[in-house]
Amino acid sequence: MSGSLFFLTGARSELDYYLSLYEAAERTGAFEPAFIVSGMHLARRFGHTVDEIEREGYRIAGRIDNLPESDAPHARGQAAGRLLAGLAARLAEDPPAYLCVVGDREEALAGAAAGAYLRIPTVHIGAGDQADDGNVDNPVRHAVSKLAHLHMAFTEASAARVRGLGEEPWRVHVTGAPGLDRLAAEPEIADRDLFDAIGFDPAGAPFALLIQHPILSDLARARADMEATLEALARIACPVFVSAPNSDAGHMGVFAAIEEAVKSNPRLHFYTNLPRPLFVNLFRRAAVLVGNSSAGLIEAPFLGVPTVNVGLRQRGREHGPSVLFVDADPAAIEQALRRAMFDAGFRALVARAGSPYGDGRAGERIIDILARTGDRERLLYKRHVDEAERKGKG
Repeated sequence: MSGSLFFLTGARSELDYYLSLYEAAERTGAFEPAFIVSGMHLARRFGHTVDEIEREGYRIAGRIDNLPESDAPHARGQAAGRLLAGLAARLAEDPPAYLCVVGDREEALAGAAAGAYLRIPTVHIGAGDQADDGNVDNPVRHAVSKLAHLHMAFTEASAARVRGLGEEPWRVHVTGAPGLDRLAAEPEIADRDLFDAIGFDPAGAPFALLIQHPILSDLARARADMEATLEALARIACPVFVSAPNSDAGHMGVFAAIEEAVKSNPRLHFYTNLPRPLFVNLFRRAAVLVGNSSAGLIEAPFLGVPTVNVGLRQRGREHGPSVLFVDADPAAIEQALRRAMFDAGFRALVARAGSPYGDGRAGERIIDILARTGDRERLLYKRHVDEAERKGKG
């Protein structure tokens, strides 16, 4: 199977998972890759990151402006509905060989539904992951797997979970996380050039990288949780680079907490979005990643950066020893930050632990799998496999 390979993206974080696939597809000539851009990429308040995609010279096969001007819970449903309608129309014009979706956001759900209805082989990157945080992302992720046709799991535990959903074992592959690939490949930038470009210099002091999002299962505490993290960082008195949250319900409260903290903490530098080379080099130098981003569990260990995960989000998710989970309490967060940043024994453990999510070569593995999977009709013919059949007893 050859032809076009579409990557559906609605958030800047998804680019980390796609770019190594895009580059591997181009390098091998197996497919002609292109992005279908939606969601936060087209919103000014989230940095209008479609501009970055264009600057880097990546092909854009479609734009679907689906994000409502709201952070209420119903907005994600509206966003998913608008995206499904626009995506179905776009894919009907020019069906790709494969449509790739990633993770557990509404973009993945809309993409997998469109692929199922239009009979386009759909690839779910990050299938089978699971957290015990009560968030809507968990059932969405598994619903995407039931709609998709191929599953790229980051770990064997995730692959086993997808097989447990009744997916045929030949559809399920353990690839590692492609978000690690470009962390390894990104060229180094000198300190002075890096901090001049960002516009904030920590002057050699250990600094924190803060990425914290709201969570639907604890929506009422979105702003308070961010305020707790910001207070703990103020107590540590270290420089902090803080990212904008994603577009999930409750993000306006998180924005408001950041805006207030910036007024009183001169060590706090807020950015809406950083170009990929700057972000990776900043991440490499961070003394700690704090907040509740999946990057703290997947990418940070690969770089040897400790993580302090605050609140419910990501609880129970597969992780290594470099991740410290704490409640959204300033004192608890401060204690964990001090251990992560200044405990030599813990930092030595983090430096040698590595990531449980792969070796930084997932992109080429996934493209090779797609290039070798040539029976379109077999891909599209979905059936449920019971446990007894999987074990050879049926």
